[in-house]
Amino acid sequence: MNDFPAPETLGTLALARETYGKLLAAFHEKDGQTSQLEADLGAANELVDESATALAQAQTDLKAKATETDQAKRDLATAKQTIQSLETQVGSLETTVSDLKTAAKSAEEEAAEICASVGVDPLQIKPDDTPEQPDLMAQYRAIEDPGQRTAFFRKHKDQLLSRR
Repeated sequence: MNDFPAPETLGTLALARETYGKLLAAFHEKDGQTSQLEADLGAANELVDESATALAQAQTDLKAKATETDQAKRDLATAKQTIQSLETQVGSLETTVSDLKTAAKSAEEEAAEICASVGVDPLQIKPDDTPEQPDLMAQYRAIEDPGQRTAFFRKHKDQLLSRR
């Protein structure tokens, strides 16, 4: 047998080698594209991982904000209740003050009646609740009649002498 191919096979062999060369070149090109696609896939997977981490963090932040919002709502409700309670207390205190003012007027009137019944002039009360003493010394000096002056002195002797 002959180890060499027949001449008609040589053309087929050349065609086969050419096809093999083209297929090998196409394989290397596709292998390069595959490597690029694998690199792109790796980068895409990294982006997905980063996005998943960012999403998880956003969900955690959202839950924290929801918790803060719920606490703020509870605090607001408590503050509203406190305000309402304080407004009720203020109303009650205003009523008490009004009652006390009415009672104070009644007490003033009663004191004036008692003073009048025993012959004592009532003292005028200043707004700061300190009694206003009449200026007895000025009144005493203003009296020109010696008899009236003596009677006034005897009536107010202790007060006049304590003012010195």
